[in-house]
Amino acid sequence: MARVCSSVVVPRVSEGSPRREFRLLVVQRAARGRFSPLIPYWAQLPGWQVRSAAGPAAMRLPAAAMRPHAVLVDTDPGTAARVLRDFPEAHQVLHVDERTDPADAAGFDAVVCSSWWQRDRHPEVLRSRIDVIHEGIAVAPFHPAGNVRSRAGRPLCRGEPVLSVLMEDWADPDDARALAGALEWVLRARTDCRVLVIGRPLPSVSGSAADLARIDLVDDPGEGRRGALLALSRVHLHPGRSSQSALESMAYGCATVAPGHAPAREVLRDGVSGRLAATASAAALGDAAIGLLDDPATAERYGREARADVARDYDVATAARRYARLLHGPLDDEENLPWSALPCRESVAAYSLHQ
Repeated sequence: MARVCSSVVVPRVSEGSPRREFRLLVVQRAARGRFSPLIPYWAQLPGWQVRSAAGPAAMRLPAAAMRPHAVLVDTDPGTAARVLRDFPEAHQVLHVDERTDPADAAGFDAVVCSSWWQRDRHPEVLRSRIDVIHEGIAVAPFHPAGNVRSRAGRPLCRGEPVLSVLMEDWADPDDARALAGALEWVLRARTDCRVLVIGRPLPSVSGSAADLARIDLVDDPGEGRRGALLALSRVHLHPGRSSQSALESMAYGCATVAPGHAPAREVLRDGVSGRLAATASAAALGDAAIGLLDDPATAERYGREARADVARDYDVATAARRYARLLHGPLDDEENLPWSALPCRESVAAYSLHQ
């Protein structure tokens, strides 16, 4: 069932400014930060002027420069405090995650985070102030990955029993041990399965030389090619600790298997768009992966449902509109927005927690 959290506050627009003129400053940790995909949408809104800054140096604006009506902040606590000090007249919105100190949000007019599981890890004093708006993720069309070959020189193609792993997700040592055991389990059970490891090398995996020869490493493929590699796989193994990277595999049509941690539960529907293992054990993950490798029709259906879920519930344009309401208040003539034909235009809070 969807959970809705909304605390939209109309920002203070300075006297003498037309209501349709709206100036937004976005302060991020990097030039290509969390909100970069949303900025082009905001820039199309009538009367909106949008400026992005990455860190304090980029915020040294001349006296005649834009004074924002609203500031959206996703940065370190020191820079966030400076925003509070330098733009007191603006409507100030802070993005937080599960690690944010509640004290850092004091003084901001509004607080937002990407996921319900992140919101739920904060004390009630902050949790009650947080709007949950995921920033969206694009559902890209399938593109060929290029010349991807196994160690034996055989090309890897979509539709074959390929299991993928994105190694940057498996940073926790306990997760890495469970992954190694799960892969041993799968390789023993399915002698035709290949494992596609994207990124850094795997932890130590034991097995016969023939088994280990079926593990192929693609080191640092680049962001664009990484998605095409994910799209090759029938099954994707995920540690379940990041909803964002789980959404990435879903967006490329992977049947994703993950432990039932809160981030995975929020985006994966067990038995509909993926499989949630009861525990983070090697046996549970291995059995779930083997079940989908043995049943390609179900794996294909899970992948289609996963892509549809991302397109419906995590659409970038929908996220841009929800953020625009939080920053600006009600938008003028919403039906005629340049990007108003949205997949879930009537669903203000489509960011569901599937439990």
